Amino acid sequence: MVLSGARVALLACDFGPARPLAPATARLSSPDDLIRFRKGSESLIEKQVAQLAAAANVVVVSGDIDEKTLTHADKYGLMVIQVASRREMVYLSEVLRTPLTPYLVPPLEPGKCQRVYGQELGEALAVVFEWESTGTPALTLVLRGATAHGLRGAEQAAYSGIDAYFQLCQDPRLLPGAGATEMALAKMLSETGTKLEGPNGPTFLAFAQALQSLPETLAENAGLAVPHVMAEMNGAHQAGNFLIGVGVEGIINVAQEEVWDTLIAKAQGLRAVADVVQQLLTVDDVVLAKKSPACPQDPNPEPKKGSARPL
Repeated sequence: MVLSGARVALLACDFGPARPLAPATARLSSPDDLIRFRKGSESLIEKQVAQLAAAANVVVVSGDIDEKTLTHADKYGLMVIQVASRREMVYLSEVLRTPLTPYLVPPLEPGKCQRVYGQELGEALAVVFEWESTGTPALTLVLRGATAHGLRGAEQAAYSGIDAYFQLCQDPRLLPGAGATEMALAKMLSETGTKLEGPNGPTFLAFAQALQSLPETLAENAGLAVPHVMAEMNGAHQAGNFLIGVGVEGIINVAQEEVWDTLIAKAQGLRAVADVVQQLLTVDDVVLAKKSPACPQDPNPEPKKGSARPL
């Protein structure tokens, strides 16, 4: 069933007769009282469903669904969806911009979307809330895989892509990836470190060596010969080709392969590492507190003045 022009109400209660918070007992003196009580209860429920159907045509319920109340919902063309997770209800409330209603009453402002329909996903049935406007408030990404390990990897890749998009919205500038940026920085730091005197020179050289560990790790993870790959990268960067990085089968041109890193993430990481190095350089002395050797105790210590030695 596809419902267009959906007006959604969110009920944080049961879809049926209200349950009293305190124990209550109906005292009936005759069968006629019982019949009137049942008819009055059913009439009240039908009236509540009719008022709800006048304000919304889709109801999302977090509690139990009463069969008789569901019959009244079918009569008024009301789609009822049961959600087991409180977290999903809160998420729908934020996306649809409609509050959770604790009773079976119509909302002041129902949530709106273009279509609501059910769709099979594997062995389960999912309910889709669909928008067609450019300002879609939410997006659901469905991942499928043969193994749980593969799904976890796909989920992590999706989160990384979303994070990269968020960073690009803040700063759209890019840097060469695949270890090309680290290799270029290592070359510049090495050239500067060889010209400096004192403790600054070795510091620059050590920083450059640390930066080279990233392309080395990439080559090792790809199953390549690390010394051979690093020698080729060094030769390319010494020749001024700073777009050479590490690929799956060897060195690559990152511009041709379109392998880029976001500037904001790379700058934050390098800035944090540089701050740690500067703090370490300000350390002049390192003092280690060692335990002093235990002194043997005198079995017959001299008594202190004013004290008596036991006999």
